Amino acid sequence: MPPLAIQAPYLLFLGSEKSPTYAKTAAGLAHWRPELCMGQLRLTPDTLDLGLPDYDVTEAVANGAQTLVIGTAVVGGGIPEAWIQLLVDALDAGLDVAAGVHTRLSSIDRLVEAATRSGRKLIDVRVPPPQHSRGNRCEALRQAPADRRNRLCFGEEIHRSRPRARDEGSRSQR
Repeated sequence: MPPLAIQAPYLLFLGSEKSPTYAKTAAGLAHWRPELCMGQLRLTPDTLDLGLPDYDVTEAVANGAQTLVIGTAVVGGGIPEAWIQLLVDALDAGLDVAAGVHTRLSSIDRLVEAATRSGRKLIDVRVPPPQHSRGNRCEALRQAPADRRNRLCFGEEIHRSRPRARDEGSRSQR
């Protein structure tokens, strides 16, 4: 299956983030795939600088940008209300908008309306496209013969160990 298609070149949106810890998506793209990144959009002069040219959305489109990538995460994984108009402007200027934050771009009515109006895409990278099948490794392991089950699925080891840990804890308190 083809990978998720996000049109390059990218304009990396950093908001007003000062910490590389919270801008790891943008920093990773700038470091590992610099050929895909044409610039950065910072809301304040003291925002983290990735060493890319600074652009607003209009300048970025004029210089060939195809997608604004939200490259930072705010605590809680949301999209601040203060960013919404800028994202609408990016869509209206001709950019797709891609994000991997917890809040889906497609759940924000103003963004959906702007994407529809402009013919651009909202790309929620946490949501697999319909043509991508989801793995079901846990079910496959449960159905495998016992001698072939060499791994527990994520969460099962926690679930299976909790009663034992709870019993051990209560024993030590006796």
